[in-house]
Amino acid sequence: SRQSPPQPPIDPAHGHNTSRLLFSAGRSQQQNFISAEWRPAYQDLLDNDAGYRRGAAIDFLRLQLRYLTDSQQLQLQKLTLVGIDSLAPRNDFFKPLSWSLAFGVEQAAIDQNGFSVRQEHTVAYIDGSAGINVDVNANMFCYGFIQSQLQGGKSLDDGWRLGLGPRLGCRQQNSHGQLLVDVQSLYHQDDRKLTSTARLGYQWQLGIDDALRLQSEYQRQQQQHWHSIELGWAHYY
Repeated sequence: SRQSPPQPPIDPAHGHNTSRLLFSAGRSQQQNFISAEWRPAYQDLLDNDAGYRRGAAIDFLRLQLRYLTDSQQLQLQKLTLVGIDSLAPRNDFFKPLSWSLAFGVEQAAIDQNGFSVRQEHTVAYIDGSAGINVDVNANMFCYGFIQSQLQGGKSLDDGWRLGLGPRLGCRQQNSHGQLLVDVQSLYHQDDRKLTSTARLGYQWQLGIDDALRLQSEYQRQQQQHWHSIELGWAHYY
């Protein structure tokens, strides 16, 4: 007799909703802040992938506003027009290429002299990477990419800069939430220096449509560094 095709562990109809609100508080360098983020669709790597394809993420029109409480300034922290991650696992028979692509506008710790520890400036960006992704076990995968980055803005001495370098990361999901670690080192042609960035994120699931999200980022260039950390509540609707 015929067998029905295998079904996903959780029906997609029972996964979280695709729109998301995220309200956070944190600290960046010496500044305290609160932020509000809205994403109309669809999924990122820290979201619960129950009901979704593992390793696949699409961010569309993700908008983050940040209010610096000490200086009383409201700023556009990041606008992701489109962000795509396609992390396909490799095995003995299939060896697909994994890749990611994102473009939008964001705040970056740079000025006309390159890396800055004092202030951020608005830049347009295009990030692209390609490489391999490997399943460590049923709950964890790790990836290795060659990452490229193009930034443009008035704060840059030439008006633009290009970066290239390695990117490594791992994601694990368990019954409580999702952990994501991502590290990259980019060499930029303008200052001819290596800038390393480490990102750590963990999301505790409070239910299918609610979660607590912790995010931290550390950037370093030679003896200079920039650090931020924030904790927020995510609601899917």
